[in-house]
Amino acid sequence: MVKAIGTAPNQIPTNANLGTAAYRDGEEFAELAGATFTGDITAPNYITNNVSDRVKFFVWSAQTYGVGMGSSYTYGNLNGYATTFQMASTVGDGWWWGDTSDTNAQGSMSLTNDGKLHVDDSITVGTTSIPVATVVSVPSSATDTGTFGQMAVDADYIYVCTATDTWKRAAIATW
Repeated sequence: MVKAIGTAPNQIPTNANLGTAAYRDGEEFAELAGATFTGDITAPNYITNNVSDRVKFFVWSAQTYGVGMGSSYTYGNLNGYATTFQMASTVGDGWWWGDTSDTNAQGSMSLTNDGKLHVDDSITVGTTSIPVATVVSVPSSATDTGTFGQMAVDADYIYVCTATDTWKRAAIATW
């Protein structure tokens, strides 16, 4: 239940700069609309300062899980500041993107904390869209049923569907 300012213990202070605010029983929750702040904000599970921290906003019970901002990142093509997303080191944990109609077993994209990226449809690099290949059974002919971007592999060939029901193959061999 959301209570109005002034009716709950540990309520958010009110003044002309805070806009609207709310406190929810039993949870650390604040909703501020049109708020203006100066200086540091102190709130549970939130750190604001000029210090580089991998986690400034905790999204779980410990500082292990969260979002932050840091400097001196050189991983990949980074060479300076980065917004950080940190997760514990349990293999299989990670990040998920999806829409309101997706279940937890569906989505648009996921990234595990050990670097495995899953993209549902395609990846665009610059202006070129690269379809994410779906591996299917080996086609029986060049006109077998298929959808653009599907791939298949056997001991002798790699097969790629280049258009609806159009397959091409390339021989593979040891060297």
